[in-house]
Order: sequence, then structure tokens, then C-alpha cells
Amino acid sequence: MPRGCGGHLKDLIFKMRRYLKLALALASLTLCMALLSACGSSSSTKSENTLKENFIRAKALYDKKDYTAAQLEFEKLTYITRATELEGDVAFYEAQCYFFDEQYLLALDGYQQILRNLPNTPYLKDATFQQAMCLFKLSPPYALDQDYTKQAVQQFQTFIDYYPASDSVKIADANIKTCRNKLAHKDVENAELYFKLRAYKAATIYFTNVIENYIDTDYFEAALLGRIKTHVERSRWADAKTDIDFYKEKFPDKTAAIEGYKNTVAKNLREAELKK
Repeated sequence: MPRGCGGHLKDLIFKMRRYLKLALALASLTLCMALLSACGSSSSTKSENTLKENFIRAKALYDKKDYTAAQLEFEKLTYITRATELEGDVAFYEAQCYFFDEQYLLALDGYQQILRNLPNTPYLKDATFQQAMCLFKLSPPYALDQDYTKQAVQQFQTFIDYYPASDSVKIADANIKTCRNKLAHKDVENAELYFKLRAYKAATIYFTNVIENYIDTDYFEAALLGRIKTHVERSRWADAKTDIDFYKEKFPDKTAAIEGYKNTVAKNLREAELKK
């Protein structure tokens, strides 16, 4: 399913902001190089001190939660701190500014660049987690395209695999559950739609996907009940009985929900046996 207009607009804004960011950074780099060239090598120590002072000023704005102003200051430092001890700090905090300013596509790009280009940075763990958080924030309501939701699940799982002792694992687990519930909800809704259209085979496929892949979600029971009723509509009595027995095993306190189906299935199985 293609993304909606909102998704395309977000991507367009993201690309425009990225090009603008590159242009501003290149302008800052050109200016800095010109100043360094004019001052000569004797000014290198002074230049380093100036970079640190500028970083401290940007970080102070960040600590005050003035993320827009801080981001502009970090942006000025992005290219002129390349290959210096400040490179990782600037890259991470600039991405953080975007994240807290709810510009998740730009933040995502920032974290991904850190993971690609700075494998030895002390921010590697945080960037991995924040990358997943961006995808989680970009995940739309269940009825829309769920590409970001699926990516969020994968990235949170990657974080858990690499950093199982992290304090953020509980958050990652909770967010995975939220995403999986959303994915299961979408499949159940699709299945119900196909059922209403009497496309029972298609409905069965969607119900089955939830049963097989989302047993830990809030929609497993609905999917199992849904597959029972599609089996009944398709006169697949043996399959219906198998699912009824499965339902009784999983939900022994809710057997009233399948009582009608159980009687119908038992009757048709007896009739089929008599005809042999």
C-alpha cells in the first residue's frame, strides 16, 4: 500500500531541509577555511579553543531545551569539527535537537550517519536506540501503511540484541509490543473487511498471519475466532474443529464465545461421517 500524502510531504520537507543543511554547512566550512588560511598555522590552537567554546554555547542551549536555537549552532559546527574530538558530540546533539523538536526524519538521518560514519563513537548505543525511537515516532495509525512500524520493530530488536543489559531494554520491549499490536490490528481489520466482502479465503490468510506471528498481541483471540467463522463459512469442518479445540486450550474461561460454532461443526462432522 503506498504512503499517503502526509508521508510524501514529510519526505519532501526532509529532503529540502537536508539540502539546506548541506548548503549552510558548506558555507560555514568555506568561511572557516578562509579564516584559517588568513591567520596561518600559528592560530590552530586558538581555533580549537574557539570550536570548543562554540560547542559549549550550543550545548548550553540544548540543556535549556531551546532545541531550535541549539540545532542551528550545532549545524554551524558540523563540517568544521570533522576529524576532531568534537565530531561525535556535534553529530549526536544535532540529531537530538531534531528529535526533541519532533523532526524525526532529520533526526533519523543524523543517527544513521553516526552509525555509518562513526563506529567508534561513545554515542553508538544511544544512536542505535534513538534510531529506533525515530521510526517508532514516525509509525502512523494502524490503518495506514506500516513500513515505519515494521522497521521500528527490527531496530528495537537490534538494539536489544546488541545491548541486552541496557536500561533502555524495557522501553524497547514495550515499544515492540505496541508496534506488534498495531500490525496485528491492521491484519485483523483487513481480514474482517474481506470477510464482509465474502472473500473468505483472503480473510483466512490474514487471520492466519496473526495467529502464527502475533500470538503475544491483544488481537490473537480475535484472529482465532475470525478464522473459526471463516472455516464455518467455507464448510471446512475439520479445520474449524481444530481451531475450536485450540481456542478452548488457549481461552478455557471463554468457551461460551464458540459454543454456537462448536455445535454447528459437530453436527456437520457427524453428518459427513454418516455419508461415508
